[in-house]
Amino acid sequence: VATDTRLMLDVVYHCSFDDGELSRDLVKQLLAYARQHCTPSVTILYLRHASHVFRCHGSIDESLAVASEAFASAQKLQSFASMAISAANLGVILMQGGEVARAEHWLNLATSFYSPEGNSIANNNMLSHLTEMAIRRKNILEAEAHFARSGPAISTYRSPRSVVRKLAFEARIALLRGDRLSDSFLNRFMGAFEITKTFTLQDYHLVALVDALEASGRTEDAKRVARDFIASSRRDLSPWSADLSETRSRLSIV
Repeated sequence: VATDTRLMLDVVYHCSFDDGELSRDLVKQLLAYARQHCTPSVTILYLRHASHVFRCHGSIDESLAVASEAFASAQKLQSFASMAISAANLGVILMQGGEVARAEHWLNLATSFYSPEGNSIANNNMLSHLTEMAIRRKNILEAEAHFARSGPAISTYRSPRSVVRKLAFEARIALLRGDRLSDSFLNRFMGAFEITKTFTLQDYHLVALVDALEASGRTEDAKRVARDFIASSRRDLSPWSADLSETRSRLSIV
């Protein structure tokens, strides 16, 4: 097995399932190897994977640094698809850090390179990012439009991560519209999150669930779910996202 392939497999395993600190060390080895031995297009891919690892188990600054390197390298190659994906990645990292205006700049830049059409994973990831941004901007019509395009495709993936993200968006959009969330919906959302709570990058989904429960008068459920996640379930070693930090403070969870 090629060195970069072996390292990449180890990175994915440890980042998602085992030792987050080790995944961070391994991805640094992968990048050192890739910069010397891999083609620019392959190196860009590894840089984006590294930004994901640092989002999970490092810092926002580390993630932004390698994501910015990926975008600059894509620019040199004049690869519009790679530039779009790399720009969107920067937007996602910045949303995690609470820098919504900077995130919006990068997502707008991403969509200037290409418009997501069809049901590919890359296109639906882009629509998912745009849905989240519209929700953060409280732009109901835009959020509904992006979600209407991405929601059905997300459902076809049938992965627990896709299910909980779809429910998070449904809850967020419903609250923006001022709609009441039914107990059956909330229980389904809680059940979906119970499955994904030990996955990486679940802060956004936890906060969406907590806000939905609080808005429906189920404050004790909201506090219980948040305490469990913060105390024992959160896999990420990275600092709390801006959303989770605000929720911890508001609920007085140590």
